[in-house]
Amino acid sequence: MDRSNTAGKKHVCIINDSGFWTDNRLKKEARSLIRGGYRVTTLARQYAVVRDGAGKPPKPPRRAVWKGVEVIWIKGLPRTIPRSIFSGIYYTCKYLILYTRAAWQQNADIYHAHNLDCLLPGYITARLRRAKVVYDSREFFTEVRISRSIFSRMMLAGARVLEKFLVRRSDAFITVCELFGEEFSKRYGIPRPAIVKNCPPYQPYRRENILSEKLDLPDDHTIVLYLSSFFPGRGVETTIMAAEALPENSTMVLLGPAVDESYMARIQELARDNPRVRLLPPVPVDQVQSVMRSADLGLIFYRSSFFANNSLSNKLFDYMMAGLPVVAVAMSETRRIIEEVDFGVCLDNAGPTELAREIADLVTDRERLTRYHQNALRYARSKYSWEKEEIRLLSVYHNL
Repeated sequence: MDRSNTAGKKHVCIINDSGFWTDNRLKKEARSLIRGGYRVTTLARQYAVVRDGAGKPPKPPRRAVWKGVEVIWIKGLPRTIPRSIFSGIYYTCKYLILYTRAAWQQNADIYHAHNLDCLLPGYITARLRRAKVVYDSREFFTEVRISRSIFSRMMLAGARVLEKFLVRRSDAFITVCELFGEEFSKRYGIPRPAIVKNCPPYQPYRRENILSEKLDLPDDHTIVLYLSSFFPGRGVETTIMAAEALPENSTMVLLGPAVDESYMARIQELARDNPRVRLLPPVPVDQVQSVMRSADLGLIFYRSSFFANNSLSNKLFDYMMAGLPVVAVAMSETRRIIEEVDFGVCLDNAGPTELAREIADLVTDRERLTRYHQNALRYARSKYSWEKEEIRLLSVYHNL
């Protein structure tokens, strides 16, 4: 990377456990920091690279540059987290060593750690380098149970102790919504973290026809869109069963990647005999907004749990930017924003019958759909865009 134009700029090293190309928050923050006058390097995981659409991701180079952001991939880590205690301990130690070594080599002024699993190597390196550390928490990491194994339960118990220790010693703390900020402040006895929501950049609205053209549907056909990863607990099965009660001129489109091939086969089998359900493969990130703008209603569905009930779906802001009315299940923070903007309906852990009834009522009420559409676009322009969140992010950094 040519650093001739970065001399004298503060160097930020963003540490991230996922990939780079598909992590929109990471890319938005990196570009915002560059616009704010910083030099930015990101550490990303080798296995989680480009997967735009179907097919396997290509093997990445050791380094790459994207719009002025230097990307360094960490090699040598497995694709999945080991389930046994001994292999898990080995994995954890290797993870910490590889990330800490890569972070140390950057000799940055500020280390920006995404989520708790990246905070420890960021904190260690920052203290050794006498640099600053920023904690960017997207979720209640200590409440997410990866599995029921003994090792998983032990790791999450230790993570709660570790997070309390590290949060109090970080130089800045960022999270994604007000509910998280209030809970972190109460849980750890700290000042309320800065809130930087995961909103998309502002885009002027225009209606698209990608889905109707791809599925050969008439222009007056109503398209209900479920766009997400197909994962247990996200209501995929309930959504498919609810489609049976939709009006005749409606189609339920489910679009996204599956957690594994066996789960995808299960979803395909469930949808095979339902004429109102269509399954589509993932689309490139830069086409997501166009796909949303070609639908009439968007769905957000999480099964009730501590994590789901206290989460804020990133898809909510994408739907809002696309002017897409929503029907959402669970998640109190998502409900708060939907009610504030008035661009959709919230349900409490609905089954197929309740979900179908609410969708059918909404798609047949054109006046209400139009109102929701206009409200979504107005708030996306005036309040919920990345341009607004960028100001908050740079304010955190300038205060360091």
